[in-house]
Amino acid sequence: MAGSNVPQSGDIAPSATDAAEHPVLDATPSVDVLADYWFALIHVGGVFCLEEEHYVLQDWDSKGECLQIGTYRHVIRLQHAPLQAGVACTCPRWKAHGTCVHSDLIFTHWPDFVAFPAIAPSPIPSAVYLCETPFVDTHLFSCVSSVGLYGSGKRVIVSYQRDGRWHCESCLPLDLAERPHQTEQEDADTEGSLLMRVGGRDDRKHGSISHIRVLPPRWCALPEEALPPSPSPPVTGAHFRLDALSRCACGVSIQTLPGLEIRSGQTREAILYGLAVRSPVSIEVLPCTICHHRRRYIGPDLGDLGVFNWNNTFLFTHELLNAYTNAFTASETPFAAFCLTIRRQYEDRCPGLPFCSDETFVRAWFSFVELQDLDSGFQCPTCGPSPTVVIADGVSLATHASKLKGADIKPPTFTDSSSERIESISSYKARQLPAIHDRSIRREVLEFLSVTSTPAISNTVPNISAIEGSYPELAKLLHLTIMEEMTAVGSQHKRKALRDLIRQIAAPDIVLQLVPHDVFEALTHLGATGVAESWLQALCPAVGTVVRIYKAESAEIPMEVRAVAVWLVSRAQDVYARLHQHSPAAPMVGPGPHLQNPPVQIGAM
Repeated sequence: MAGSNVPQSGDIAPSATDAAEHPVLDATPSVDVLADYWFALIHVGGVFCLEEEHYVLQDWDSKGECLQIGTYRHVIRLQHAPLQAGVACTCPRWKAHGTCVHSDLIFTHWPDFVAFPAIAPSPIPSAVYLCETPFVDTHLFSCVSSVGLYGSGKRVIVSYQRDGRWHCESCLPLDLAERPHQTEQEDADTEGSLLMRVGGRDDRKHGSISHIRVLPPRWCALPEEALPPSPSPPVTGAHFRLDALSRCACGVSIQTLPGLEIRSGQTREAILYGLAVRSPVSIEVLPCTICHHRRRYIGPDLGDLGVFNWNNTFLFTHELLNAYTNAFTASETPFAAFCLTIRRQYEDRCPGLPFCSDETFVRAWFSFVELQDLDSGFQCPTCGPSPTVVIADGVSLATHASKLKGADIKPPTFTDSSSERIESISSYKARQLPAIHDRSIRREVLEFLSVTSTPAISNTVPNISAIEGSYPELAKLLHLTIMEEMTAVGSQHKRKALRDLIRQIAAPDIVLQLVPHDVFEALTHLGATGVAESWLQALCPAVGTVVRIYKAESAEIPMEVRAVAVWLVSRAQDVYARLHQHSPAAPMVGPGPHLQNPPVQIGAM
């Protein structure tokens, strides 16, 4: 991962101008910690520049004083003004406290970070390949965290693991993924992943070959129950013959077959898994006349010999299966941990004969315990012992009903005539907080984008008269998207950026998410001069992306975009002022009022 394009510490000395433009915040970690972290990053190559001021850093293990394997964080520098900058990070510490070792490292070594070349084209695609590692996560990607109408632009780390599975840091792993981030909900730890894989296999259609009830082990029987001694496991090379209790996994018994077919039994090899060693055995089987499946055979039950016949190929001793029941009830042992201990015993006794896979053992164990009477009799009188849906209450102890005072106990949301009334707070709908507060207009805008989704559109332009009457600036921007699609000079990136901006404007969310307070002045300057600040995309990604693409193609920013920027500022100022005053007044026509003493910052980004 380290390469010639990775700058070394000290190659770029910060100038006095850089120091003034990029002030260093007070770092919580010590200077030595930051120095060690930076040294490890530049020598291992754990720094990836996605685009200007947007980086992926390998995480730092403060206890081990080394880079943390398999953990990476997205860090973005947010330039608020020429002399003001902030940093946003995806690590838990930054989300909780607003500062972390990654943000401190960005401020401390910002001149060095600037020298890293971008590894992704502009505009940055949905998925960016980062690197290959020799660890569990063999290939790492930076991917957008969501797709759809109103993507947030947030990115997450997605990895392709050595076992052929995809893993997303904000979701959970999946088995066979064709898309790097569209993952299924599955437990991230080893035990949860194992149980999810087993749960995905439908073993209810066909049971095991063994079907005779199995007595529980002696240690979990009642004192008055007289249980015979457990049979000893068979020796290596044993041969198991068909008997009157033989059957197929589908339930067909050997007694339903004529005598001629019974005499045509076949002998096949099988594996008997014991507690410390596995043994090669042979078993007599008959093809099932009902299943007609190449792997469905009638086989012996073998329960009287202390053997559980799962599928005529994998056999398990009762001693092994009861051992997990014993371990689980005594110490809540996970399946993966138990299989690991058995696998280690196998390595000591017979290195060339490994234990079965964890998934095979789990499926066999669940089939085995279905034959045992381990229940306590606790069941639903309607649904039986295994309901489809179970609602569990997390409260184990509560105040007895006799201790309550009846009418004096009320929920905290109870209201009456004496409750406080707050007239200045209205509903979300009454405040009209989105950029387009009319729901029908938002629907028309989205329908316009849907109709004109393909570049080769017809000459018939959708009717947007309602939009032109209420939002003329937005209507002109819609016409601009059509012109970009119908002319040869309109690039694919321009079309996509303009349509994404319109889609964000038509979102039902508060307009301050699209246009935060810190960009009011920058967007106003853009509308007046057609010149945008370099840091605009960090705080206003939708507008900033449009500006950056036009700038990259050496094209002037259209007047339609500049007019929409001014209108968005007017709309955001109006919403900001009414929220500040807790006033549900109707939207104001024209530019909104400027607050005399506006707050320096607002939480929206």
